[in-house]
Amino acid sequence: LLFSSLSFFLFYSYIPDFMVLPYISSTKWALIYSLTPFCTALIAYFQKSEHMSWMKMVGLCIGFVGMIPVLILDGDSNALGGLWRFSWPETVMFFCMVSYSYGWVTARRLIRQKKYDAALVNGVGMLIGGMAGLATSPLVESWSAGPVSSFWPFCAIMVPLVLATTLAFTINTYLLK
Repeated sequence: LLFSSLSFFLFYSYIPDFMVLPYISSTKWALIYSLTPFCTALIAYFQKSEHMSWMKMVGLCIGFVGMIPVLILDGDSNALGGLWRFSWPETVMFFCMVSYSYGWVTARRLIRQKKYDAALVNGVGMLIGGMAGLATSPLVESWSAGPVSSFWPFCAIMVPLVLATTLAFTINTYLLK
């Protein structure tokens, strides 16, 4: 059940995210996803799986204050003016961020409480979430399985991309310990 939960929440954090990207500014996207540590800390605290120590509170406050100069100095004139107005795409992005946070809280529970290896948690989550994304793709977009005109250049790009993504997520999962 926890592996299914992890896969669902990681799947939900990415698929709608890609669907709303054309309708959201890069500033709002970055701002919403920079709230991930705060959201994760709140979820873990309310699930009673994490205590909020003084050092964690100080760290979260420093992180929050660190976002202010980015908003003030950003060249996007709509960044501050539209900061508290949320359109539908931005609301979807917010729920994607919450889903992403909850997925990693679930991954941490699998690693710490259930004693699963971080690589296994990462692999199962990515495999099931990826299969769900592949199954969803034909339902929401038109594509054919053969748009690749040259196989070897495609592999030259995709193999390092998949390896780097897998490595990055595995390192992230190990750091959850």
